[in-house]
Amino acid sequence: MSLLSPMEKMEVFISLQAGKTTSFDEDLQIYGNTGIGIKTLRMKAGEVVVGRIHEIWCVNMLVSGSMLVTDNPEASFTEIEAPFVFESSPGSQKFGMCQTDCVFINIITTLPDETLDALSKRMAKKSRIEETIITKELLCQ
Repeated sequence: MSLLSPMEKMEVFISLQAGKTTSFDEDLQIYGNTGIGIKTLRMKAGEVVVGRIHEIWCVNMLVSGSMLVTDNPEASFTEIEAPFVFESSPGSQKFGMCQTDCVFINIITTLPDETLDALSKRMAKKSRIEETIITKELLCQ
């Protein structure tokens, strides 16, 4: 019996292959008093993405490009091509491989007077693997 989920196994594999994980070009904005926050990710062809674990419901849009995605790396991948819209529920996590340069956005409802930092923390949490990798990298420096 494995102690790691399929997604955690994929995170470990990717971190070992990459040597070090990097962040993507991302931008989080709250649009006035509209109650809407939008996180935009810009990714290059060939990049691999292990998403964080969603804490709240949101709408996702692949605005440009194409990618292969799954929520279980031991199962099949689904090819999505822009424009493509889907939703993520709390507890969900996705893994993706960019076939072309991609622009991907999350659309999130905001709380009254919520700051960018508070929204970012409320949106998603790090996985056990991401926490462990970051902790080990910091301890080794």
